[in-house]
Amino acid sequence: MGGAPGNILVPIAFLAFPLLVVALFKKLDPRHAIAIAFVFGWMFLPVANYDIFLLHNTKTAIICLSILGSAYQFDKEKLSTFQFNAADIPMLLWCTAPFFSSVANGLGAYDGLASVLSQTERWGMPYYIARIYFSDEASIKILAYIIFIGTLVYIPFCWYELIMSPQLHRLTYGFHQSDFIQTLRQGGGFRPMVYMEHGLMTAMWMVLGVFLGIWMFLTGMLPKYIMQIPSIYLLILLIVTNIMMRSMGAISLLIIALLVVYLSNKTKTSILVLILLFVPHLYMFTRTTGIWDGRNLSSAIS
Repeated sequence: MGGAPGNILVPIAFLAFPLLVVALFKKLDPRHAIAIAFVFGWMFLPVANYDIFLLHNTKTAIICLSILGSAYQFDKEKLSTFQFNAADIPMLLWCTAPFFSSVANGLGAYDGLASVLSQTERWGMPYYIARIYFSDEASIKILAYIIFIGTLVYIPFCWYELIMSPQLHRLTYGFHQSDFIQTLRQGGGFRPMVYMEHGLMTAMWMVLGVFLGIWMFLTGMLPKYIMQIPSIYLLILLIVTNIMMRSMGAISLLIIALLVVYLSNKTKTSILVLILLFVPHLYMFTRTTGIWDGRNLSSAIS
């Protein structure tokens, strides 16, 4: 059994989180409880991994197992509503693909099964939870709003690290979660990491908040006031924060996503969304076949 790096707050945070999830389930309806638990855990739990069965991706595993445990205790009937269908096949393939890769490369079945378990922890469990609780329009709106609120909560943390450099994870949990040099920006300054695995992840998280905030504002879903503050002011502050983070890859994806959704809504067709979904597959094909090595894109994103 391997221990995670960091100070005593690392295991305390992981051990306390299931209790928080139980409290949320007692106070709120399951959809709100799960959304808040996942967003809070993703934003503030330490990026530390224990070499323990079912906990190799410790942060994701703790979040998902805590949610599933509380759901089993307080909402058992809902868990039994899951029915596998054709839409789940891509996730099934994604979670099981490492087994065939390991076997094909001579690493053996044990390595393949371990890789499948790790992949399932990281992707399969969140997907399973979302399939049960966030599979209709009303629940997706709840999730979108809570993610947006989460990104607003992250604003002061991002500004602290923009000014003081990415230190919050080290100050709280005793270690840097990623190579500090990757937070340095050309021309000076820093890209915040806060409590996420990398600055790129934090940037994508904040960009997601901008995307959801803008779309909720345009569709009238965004409340006029949040904590007695005009929501448009908070949205503008979130946009400014994203610009100051200077992660061009995330900002580029934001612009593309907004254009695709806006044009799709105007033209009443999903063709642009389908093209956007096709792009990652094209990227994987060009990289694996050697047609394109992706170095120029990697340089731009980083």
